[in-house]
Amino acid sequence: VEMDRLRDIAFYGVPPSIREKVWMLLIPALQVSTSPGVGGAATPLGGGKADGSAQQHPQHQHQHQHAQQQHAQQHLAQQQHQHQQFALLDQHQNQELALEQQQRQRDHEQELQRQRMREQQAGARDVADMEQGASALGDSSRTLRRESEFPTVSLGFDDSLTDFEIQRVLRTELARYQRRNAAFKTAKMQNKILNILHGYLHNASNAWHVHHAALVHVVAPFAFLFKKESEASYCFQLMMRALDAHFGPTNGRKTLGRFLMLFRSRLPELFTHFEEEDLEASQWASPWLQWLLCRELPFDCCLRLWDSYFSAPDGHGFDLHTFVCLAILESCQADLIELEHAELLSFLRHLPTLDMDRIIVQSQYLAHDFRSQR
Repeated sequence: VEMDRLRDIAFYGVPPSIREKVWMLLIPALQVSTSPGVGGAATPLGGGKADGSAQQHPQHQHQHQHAQQQHAQQHLAQQQHQHQQFALLDQHQNQELALEQQQRQRDHEQELQRQRMREQQAGARDVADMEQGASALGDSSRTLRRESEFPTVSLGFDDSLTDFEIQRVLRTELARYQRRNAAFKTAKMQNKILNILHGYLHNASNAWHVHHAALVHVVAPFAFLFKKESEASYCFQLMMRALDAHFGPTNGRKTLGRFLMLFRSRLPELFTHFEEEDLEASQWASPWLQWLLCRELPFDCCLRLWDSYFSAPDGHGFDLHTFVCLAILESCQADLIELEHAELLSFLRHLPTLDMDRIIVQSQYLAHDFRSQR
């Protein structure tokens, strides 16, 4: 395969029928940039122009990919077994909680019955006593409901979460996701996503994102495209390595700062409007940059955007992402300027269907303008 030619063609969109094969060729060539967001120097992750040895020895590269796929397959059986254990644990705990709640409810009803019998024997009470008893009964009911509820789990970066709690976070987010995407409603697809994430979380060396529910959205395109779970897991893990390098704790802050600087200089009116509406960057800009818009864009738009990221010249697709975000704001400026805080936040978190070809071309112009002014 002529990788340069493939990249040139794929950058402008990959037909859905061959996207699985094209991504399998392009993703190993992703670059790990040390200065992301505006075209900094890069260290190759494997493949691409920056890795001459990979192009000179395609057979070695193929053998390396095959070895990694075999390694992923070896862990697959263990991951599935662990996933089944978590499912059984979840079911067992739910049954225990249900039985406990039923027992509490029976005890409560028996106490109410005994109380009514005492009231009948003692005669009618005055109004004040009745109100006090009703208040006590309401407090008891509320306490019972609180004790029977599941504990809430934060979707942030709490490293203290247990395996069971992580599974609950991921399943809750997956339930939300499948309601908006019919392709993910089958049990087979959901188990595939959970298996990939379970294997990744137990082997991830970077703790800054491992408990984030957004991982469901990142892995979904790979689970959807790749028929083999091992291949989906392999490409997903390469993708996460590149994301860690570009948008991890250190580089992520730099990228956010550059983006806000570009936003202010390019769209000053919209930037001021966001400030007047008390819209903080952490509420929308950080997720946009960190997760490549996989949560905010419609699924098909996300796939089209990632075609260009994976096939960008020299493997520096993620360097374009800052300008893609700016191009989206510029394209939607007329609508955004009319919205207030709550509507703004909803719009930015659930973007409409966009012409991604036009957005990508626009982002290239923005990137060229920025670099020519440096």
